[in-house]
Amino acid sequence: VTVTDGGPGAKQSTVWVMVQVMDENDNKPVFPEKVYQVRLPERERRKKSEAIYRVFAYDRDEGPNSDLSYSIIDGNEDGKFFIDPKTAVVSSRKAFSAGSYDILTVPTGHTPTSLLDC
Repeated sequence: VTVTDGGPGAKQSTVWVMVQVMDENDNKPVFPEKVYQVRLPERERRKKSEAIYRVFAYDRDEGPNSDLSYSIIDGNEDGKFFIDPKTAVVSSRKAFSAGSYDILTVPTGHTPTSLLDC
């Protein structure tokens, strides 16, 4: 980069500028599994929440661009399950009977790619 002043007998100075291109947020999060199937026994309501399963996703970006936040976006209308947004641990303190529960879980702000089938 060269800078020149506007005075008579213009003076100039030059400096090298090195540009380092940092990671761009160009990769979406990926779940290694398309469907997570978890089998659980029936259970009564718990006073303390109990971990059921941990989903896992990764993002090939670097630094803050690879930080993920998880949420349940569908299939949990009765509020039986919740997910820790940072650890991706799915938990419940409510009773559940025999049957199937389909819970759509995604890293926040990205396209849904995984079902948790309890």
